[in-house]
Amino acid sequence: MEFALTTPFFTKTLRSGEVMAHRVWILGPISGLVMAPLVGAWSDRSRSRYGKRRPFIVVGTIVSVCALAVFCQAPQVATWFSAEDPDALHRAQLIVAIVSFGVLDFALNGLMWPLRALFSDMVSQDQQHEIQSTAAMLGGFGEMVSSLLMSSVGNPVTRIRPVMLFASAVLLVSVLATCAFCREVDPNQADLDYNEALLACEEPSTGDSPAARIHEIAPVEDASC
Repeated sequence: MEFALTTPFFTKTLRSGEVMAHRVWILGPISGLVMAPLVGAWSDRSRSRYGKRRPFIVVGTIVSVCALAVFCQAPQVATWFSAEDPDALHRAQLIVAIVSFGVLDFALNGLMWPLRALFSDMVSQDQQHEIQSTAAMLGGFGEMVSSLLMSSVGNPVTRIRPVMLFASAVLLVSVLATCAFCREVDPNQADLDYNEALLACEEPSTGDSPAARIHEIAPVEDASC
């Protein structure tokens, strides 16, 4: 929906011109370049009691819905800042639309990568290819369904508010379902388990334990776990 509506909305509704309507798309790659490593590293280190990924998913969803609401109502929101001078009003409309579109791109990237990481966290190493390919397939299926819905609307640019409202509702429902049914491993408990495993690994091995048999088979001068 974003790809289908953004350029016509800028050119027809906001009268930005073709050049400006295409320049705003640079915000997508920039947001992905910034948010993917930033949110990925931050969520990896998160020790929130709500989970490693859930806080980022929830915040990204809330910001995305708010940015969608502002973007599709940019002409109305701009009147809050400049309602008398037509030129100033036009500039305000463009600024509101560009800023909200940029916030939307950053929020969607901040939502998307923790979601993919959540799927990866929930499966074993040998299931990684299956879960990521399934996520990509479902994403393509969603794009196909949204394209069919857009074609049934007629002229979606003139109905951008109900279309964006529908998109926000779908996003909220899908994220709520994901947070309800996808159970994360408690990061604090995972740290405890990891530390206990390290301590057990550092204890001297005696008897017929696996570590002792390994040292008997392949002795080394300074063996460490």
